[in-house]
Amino acid sequence: MSDSYSILVIGADSKTSLFFQDLFSQLRLKSTDTQTSEEALYRLEHESFDLIFVSLEKDELGSIKALLEIVSIPIVLLGADLGTDLIQEAIGLGVQDYLPPTDYDAAHLELMIHSSIERNRLKESLKALSFTDELTNLYNRRGFFTLMEQQFSLSQRTKQGFYLFLIDLDDLKQINDTHGHFTGDRALVETARCLTLSFRHHDVVGRVGGDEFAVIALGAAPGSDGPMKAHIHHTLEMLNQETFQPCKLSLSVGSTYYRGEAGKKLNDLLIAADEDLYRSKAKKASR
Repeated sequence: MSDSYSILVIGADSKTSLFFQDLFSQLRLKSTDTQTSEEALYRLEHESFDLIFVSLEKDELGSIKALLEIVSIPIVLLGADLGTDLIQEAIGLGVQDYLPPTDYDAAHLELMIHSSIERNRLKESLKALSFTDELTNLYNRRGFFTLMEQQFSLSQRTKQGFYLFLIDLDDLKQINDTHGHFTGDRALVETARCLTLSFRHHDVVGRVGGDEFAVIALGAAPGSDGPMKAHIHHTLEMLNQETFQPCKLSLSVGSTYYRGEAGKKLNDLLIAADEDLYRSKAKKASR
């Protein structure tokens, strides 16, 4: 057992807490006890944990759902007489295991902790693969639009605005036909690099089609899309000068702003950004 594992325990009564503290001590594990969800969330925000034990009452499955939405840390349930249906439902939501109070010795607990952490690592690795574009390592279409839907809903609740950018790599077919698909792939990788350099690390950048990219600029101020577009083109110009040959890359960029207005749908944003993208293309074609 790795002595670097750190365990967060939420809502355990004093008897259960003392029981596990003794087992954690035998296994040389660091543990932190919290009693309220507010305290637990504070700890999760400011400290790093490898596993969470949650003491669950029969009517508290909603708290597990909320916790699973905000953390990717494996969760193990504690609780007496929860019933098979409730345990199975919790595991179906993503909980790793169920631990009846005082039923485990140190050796059993060690195996359960290790298995839960390793299963969760595998699950997160598979999730990352299913959400990641293999060529560019950006979010793929599935990953981007999953996060887009979450951000859209969050913005409706908080009224915190964001920009949606749609970006096309111009003339990819011509690059492929003239210089070959290897050069076309390099063009896509350089485009991904340009966008990653142009936006902040917490913005969401994805490749959503063959030559199509998209970005969610979180918390951006209304009217800031002009400078952001200029920054994209400036970054691309620098990359064209430094790295990419035998052809220069060009991007068309469209954007729209959303501040959480009621009555708008996600598709409305996509249509508005797409219309702005085609205005960008038309402007280039008229030059």
